[in-house]
Amino acid sequence: MSQWTFSAVRVHLTTGGGRAGGVSASAHTPNVLALLLLPILCLVGLIGNAMVCIAIATDRRLHNVTNYFLFSLALADLLVCLLVMPLSIIVEVKHGVWTWNVSMCLLYVYADVFLCSASIVHMSVISLDRYLGISQPLRTRNKSKTMIIVKICLVWIITLIISCPIAVLASYDHTNILQNNSCMIFSRHYIIYGSTLTFLIPFCVMFVTYLRTTTLLNKQASILSQKANDKLNGNGLRRTMPHRKLGHVRTNSTSTAATFTSSSQKSSTLNGAKSSAVTYSNGYHNSLVDMDAQTRALSTADNLLLHKSLAKRSTINRWKSRTSSYLTNIAQRVGRRNSLQTASQELANEHKATRVLAVVFICFFICWTPFFVANFIVGFCGALCSMPPWLGSVFLWLGYISSTVNPIIYTVFNKRFRQAFVRILRCQCFHALRDPSSLYSRNFTTIVPDTFNWHSKNILK
Repeated sequence: MSQWTFSAVRVHLTTGGGRAGGVSASAHTPNVLALLLLPILCLVGLIGNAMVCIAIATDRRLHNVTNYFLFSLALADLLVCLLVMPLSIIVEVKHGVWTWNVSMCLLYVYADVFLCSASIVHMSVISLDRYLGISQPLRTRNKSKTMIIVKICLVWIITLIISCPIAVLASYDHTNILQNNSCMIFSRHYIIYGSTLTFLIPFCVMFVTYLRTTTLLNKQASILSQKANDKLNGNGLRRTMPHRKLGHVRTNSTSTAATFTSSSQKSSTLNGAKSSAVTYSNGYHNSLVDMDAQTRALSTADNLLLHKSLAKRSTINRWKSRTSSYLTNIAQRVGRRNSLQTASQELANEHKATRVLAVVFICFFICWTPFFVANFIVGFCGALCSMPPWLGSVFLWLGYISSTVNPIIYTVFNKRFRQAFVRILRCQCFHALRDPSSLYSRNFTTIVPDTFNWHSKNILK
């Protein structure tokens, strides 16, 4: 992919002037600058992407949906640094001259197109997945690993569709990739086709989804802030409770219970006395009548005490109900306040993650836009729009830098990745897998939350 433009440009610039039989006279003089600088760039990309893959594979805290995509992206970038960049360094050192056969040229061109396309498509899919996760949380909240694997496989299938035509073209006519000892893509139709699918469409996807994600997060932040202000200003917690009234009720409840018990005991005693009088009367009618009168008087007093006890108990129950309702209301308000705080924290994490993706998007734009703009110019204009070979090499390696800077971005903006990298450098790769407590570290910033739960908490409804 990265040779689509500069191949044709180099041919038009060199075949008429310093090449004999397609080989430039300067090819015998090594490009010392490329020999010194480009291997360093390749090595940094190898180490950085390898560390990203190891960190995600060995740290459970990094096991979430977006980081699985980042693992696949880092794998593609790692293969770019491992397979494509070394051959490109050799070509640059030899001033663009290809000294191997056509099969090796096909391998080089196809790997270049396939892996660089995979890197770009991964970034666009990550951006799209984040937007869908925020805008449709109920649909995307419960993502199984199988679904994630299917999506990642779909990314690689799309990349395969983009890169397969060049293999067919090279098999049909090898001059589509190898002419005058220059290994690159010469088909202008494929240059336009590949640049559209590999850059133009992914760029539009990333740009639109980033704008919509930012707009949505800002809107949700505004709604959440308004909710918090409403809770504090209109329905804030009262800090005073009726301690005196509640204590008074508790005191009355004790005395009432004691009165009710005493009344029951009196009633039981009187009933026993009445029964005894009936059993042993034997003509003592006057005594029985007097006892019955006393019993009726005491029963009336007991009924009055019982009614008073029931009334006081009803009052106690009303106070208990009011107190329970009051405490329940407090608990609900505290719960809502905690939910607002949790939602606010998750929203802040979303903004941090979006800023990280913004940096990734800006780097992608800076690295690949010059190269693909040149591709479209040459694809539509041909030899009439040629450029100096050195400028083509600058655009080419600027695109390769995109595969190198992604691990640096993760390290700078994500503390969890930094901690994982430190463990790797200390040869403690599997420490996070063995230490369950590492799962509960709070001091981190995620790239992409696995789920967006704060939508489901009815905070914004």
